Amino acid sequence: MFFRPSWIAALWPGLPELWQQGRWTGLILAVSFANLLNLCIVSTWIWPDLLPSGVWGSAWAVVCGFWLFGAITNLRFLQRLAYISTAAAEPDLFPLAQSEYLQGNWFETESLITRLLERNPGDVEARLLQVALLRQTGHAAEGLEQLRHLRTLTGSGRWQLELAREQELLSSVASTDPPPALPTAILADLDTPPSRQAA
Repeated sequence: MFFRPSWIAALWPGLPELWQQGRWTGLILAVSFANLLNLCIVSTWIWPDLLPSGVWGSAWAVVCGFWLFGAITNLRFLQRLAYISTAAAEPDLFPLAQSEYLQGNWFETESLITRLLERNPGDVEARLLQVALLRQTGHAAEGLEQLRHLRTLTGSGRWQLELAREQELLSSVASTDPPPALPTAILADLDTPPSRQAA
């Protein structure tokens, strides 16, 4: 189990990277900062003649700059780490949405897809599932509109076969839909088979 990131760990350049993920860059940063800090301490208080008198002021400025750069880098690293651990704690909604879709639970599928797209509006797979859901629920026009938007997204290239298939299915559903101007009473009469007249 990993140590929970703390702002205190950000005070030493490279320490969070080294501690959390064992990265070599973290080790190099931490050791470099330690050597530079030790050089400045030794040359200022223990052996003042080690460095020329004007150089130790510049060395302390370099230490402060190194520390500031390291602290900012560490805070960004810890924020990314916290975001990744938060994202990993949330369940993957796509398999749930897919399962609900296959079971015919349209409302639950739509709810899960909406949550997926709120997290990542560019999620091609979720958008493709949304298009299939719109087709299944009889919203062919909206499905075609979503399909046009889906083709503009980065990463949709590898789904060209599925996009073409959905285009074909949506077009066939749209062509078999009754015209929207017909009243429902007329549609009901069209659906009932003609009765046989007694001869």
